[in-house]
Amino acid sequence: MQVSCELELPGNCRRAYEPLDVLTELPFLLAFALGQAFLCDILDSERFHSLSKQWYLPVVVVGSGITTSALMKNDGFVDTHESEDGMTTAVNVVSTLLVIAVGLAFVYHFFVAWKTLPGAVMISGGVAAPEDATAPVRSGNRFAQYMATAVLVAAFVALYAAFAHRRGDNWNYHYILLAWVMSLIASFDDPFSVVWLGVTTGAFLQGVGAYSFQFLFRSD
Repeated sequence: MQVSCELELPGNCRRAYEPLDVLTELPFLLAFALGQAFLCDILDSERFHSLSKQWYLPVVVVGSGITTSALMKNDGFVDTHESEDGMTTAVNVVSTLLVIAVGLAFVYHFFVAWKTLPGAVMISGGVAAPEDATAPVRSGNRFAQYMATAVLVAAFVALYAAFAHRRGDNWNYHYILLAWVMSLIASFDDPFSVVWLGVTTGAFLQGVGAYSFQFLFRSD
């Protein structure tokens, strides 16, 4: 993703150049990667094998990174609080579409969890069970556990975005953490869930590649 910085997409990259800075950031990247792998069940061999067969996943990751770079190149989209006339119509449309997309993604994942994970109470009064009773059930894929994590993720995203906007912060750093947090609900082998994992991971990697992990310590 750092290649985009060489093309000035975006033009305000602050990535690490010094060897010591790069080595300092490796533990951060490892921690974020392990956290995502654990909560998205990627550490499970069956899940990992399933994702490795999805040829479109790396394409989505790269495409998401490039798209994010292009959006961050748009000063009107990033610096939403610096314009005296407010946000432009185009920025309003893009922002609204992004909010709708995020909301639909959460609703869809809630539905998939209710439909497929063991432990969900069905409308008929029954309890959801794996389609193939002989297949091993991943210990992390319990309905109550997933929903607790997903609800916490949704609450964090909503509160973080609301407080950042209220304080008047720009979005050229906050989106990085939000993208990683939103990736944590993508625990299914469903194509849409895999695409969501790719989109959010791509945005996160683009942000880390462009700004390094300095975004964790910035408030502008």
